[in-house]
Amino acid sequence: MSELIQDRIKNLLMLAKHSQSEGEASNAMAAANKLAEKYRIEIASLELTGDNTSPVEEIIEDTNPIISGGRIRYWKTILLNAIFESQGCDCIFKRNSRSHSGITSYYAFGRPSDIAIARNMFDFAVNQLDYIGKLVCVGKGKVYANSWYNGAVDGISQGLMTGKEKARRDAMQLGMTAALTVVDNRHQESKDATRRAYPRLRTVSIKRNNIAGSAYNDGKKVGSRMNVSGTKLLGG
Repeated sequence: MSELIQDRIKNLLMLAKHSQSEGEASNAMAAANKLAEKYRIEIASLELTGDNTSPVEEIIEDTNPIISGGRIRYWKTILLNAIFESQGCDCIFKRNSRSHSGITSYYAFGRPSDIAIARNMFDFAVNQLDYIGKLVCVGKGKVYANSWYNGAVDGISQGLMTGKEKARRDAMQLGMTAALTVVDNRHQESKDATRRAYPRLRTVSIKRNNIAGSAYNDGKKVGSRMNVSGTKLLGG
C-alpha cells in the first residue's frame, strides 16, 4: 500500500512538473501533502486496531543523499528541513572536508515511505522555485533574490502546516484521535533515531541576513500559491 501511495504522489508531482498549466502546478504540492497525511493517519489507525496486514516500517537512515554540493543555498536547506519534518522525518548534514572545496550532503532519518514522499515533494518544490525565481529575480540583485527565495520557502512551509491541520480536523471528526497521536510522534521518533546514531550531533542554526521586506513578501505569495488550489504561480 505504501508503494502505491508513493507512486501516486510521484506521478502527481511529475505531471505537474511537466505541465503547461500553472493551476495544475500550484495545486500539486497541496494535493501531495493531503494524500500523504491521509495515508499516514489511515495506516496508524489500522496498526492500532491490528487490521494492518503490512509490516510496520522501521525508522532508517537513508544513505542516499537528498542533496549535495560544495555550497548549498540556504533557502534549499530551509525548504528541505520544512518538507521532511512535515512528512515525519529528520535531516542531518555531513561534510567530507573542512576546506572550501569540501562537499556538504544532507541525509534523512525516517520511515522509508515518508522519506520517499518527502524526496518527491522537495524535488518538485526546488524545480518550481528555481524556474520561477530565475524569471522573477533576474536583474534585481542578490538581496532581492535571497529575500524572494526565503519568502517563497516560508510560504510553502506555512501551506504544509495548514494542510496537516486540515487533515487533523478531518481525522478528529472521524474519531481517529489515537491515530493522530501516533502520526504526530513520527518526527520526534525520527529525531530520537538520529540522536542515537549520532549522539554527538550538534544543531546548527541558519541565520537569514539582508532580507528585503517587499521581495520577501513577493516570494511568500508564490510559495503560498503552491499550496492553494486554483491559483496561479505567476501573475494575479
